[in-house]
Amino acid sequence: MPFFLRDANMDEADKINTYPDCNRCGHCCELNIIAITDDDLEKMHAYVRENDIAPKDQNAQRCCFQNDDRTCMIWEARPQICRLHNCNVARIEILKRNPNIHVPDDIPLRNLHEQFVLAYNK
Repeated sequence: MPFFLRDANMDEADKINTYPDCNRCGHCCELNIIAITDDDLEKMHAYVRENDIAPKDQNAQRCCFQNDDRTCMIWEARPQICRLHNCNVARIEILKRNPNIHVPDDIPLRNLHEQFVLAYNK
C-alpha cells in the first residue's frame, strides 16, 4: 500500500518527514529547473540567509541544496514540488487522494543555479 499524507494540509506536512520511506536515492534532486511559487521562493531565500547556507555549485545539473550524503540542506523550507515528491507514488495520485492540497496552475519555473548559486556565491 503506498504511503499517502495523513494530513492533507501542507503546513502540517512541513512539520514531519512527509515520506519516511525515503532511501536518499537522490532522484528527486536531479533537476535544476523546477516549479516554485513566489511564496516558496521567499521562504527558501529567508531560510538560506537565516541558516547561513551555501548552495553548492552543481553546474546547473541538479539541485544546489543536495548534500553529498543526499540529504537536503533546506528540508524545512523546501518548496511544494519537493514536499509532494515520492519515488513510489505519482504526484497526481497524491493529489487525487489528498484533495485539500492546492497546487496553483501558474507556478513559474525557476532555475535554482541562477536563483541561489549565482546570487549567494558572488
